[in-house]
Amino acid sequence: MFNQIKKVFKNTKNFLDKISVYLNIFITSFLFLLIALIIFKYLKDTQVLKNNLLNLIILIIFFSAIYLLMGKIYYKVIKISLLKPTLFEKEFRRLWRKRGVLAQETKKIKYGSKKYKDKFHQIEKITKQLDKTSISFKSWLEFFLFSIYYGLLEGMFCWAIRYSTKYFPKAAAEFFRLRSFETGFRWYKLKKYRYIIDSFIYPIKKLKN
Repeated sequence: MFNQIKKVFKNTKNFLDKISVYLNIFITSFLFLLIALIIFKYLKDTQVLKNNLLNLIILIIFFSAIYLLMGKIYYKVIKISLLKPTLFEKEFRRLWRKRGVLAQETKKIKYGSKKYKDKFHQIEKITKQLDKTSISFKSWLEFFLFSIYYGLLEGMFCWAIRYSTKYFPKAAAEFFRLRSFETGFRWYKLKKYRYIIDSFIYPIKKLKN
């Protein structure tokens, strides 16, 4: 009897989880379409320059930029909503720590040596495994706007804002130093609807074959 009740609750939970995914997609589709229409309605007659042709070109560029950004964010919301996580939080953190240990070990090994390459490839392998359960952003603005919206959608707005802005000052500072840096911003989706936000920035260093 107890097992049957447990099974009913489990099936109900799975059903509600599936419904919530498609509900998020419906809400997002409706809101983004509504916002796009509102922006067009109230800004289409904006007169920036007296020359009508130049003014039209500026408006086309403006609307193209806005709608492209909205399209990218919309795509990411749909992608993370449909993403099926492969790791529990405990497994994720174990792999994360292991990658960190390997990264520290490579600092003590001669760059370009066989041992260094072996460690580097292990790090790459773990990174690929972790990245399978995530979505990435190259633009901080896109990442930040996504975090605001998805944080609201999932009821974790303050948490999303806190972690999406965590590394921005450092990233901005390194950008203005005009050095070659690799930057990335990710949302990891784990089993049982757990999320982890991560940002990184480090000097570009290619491994020689």
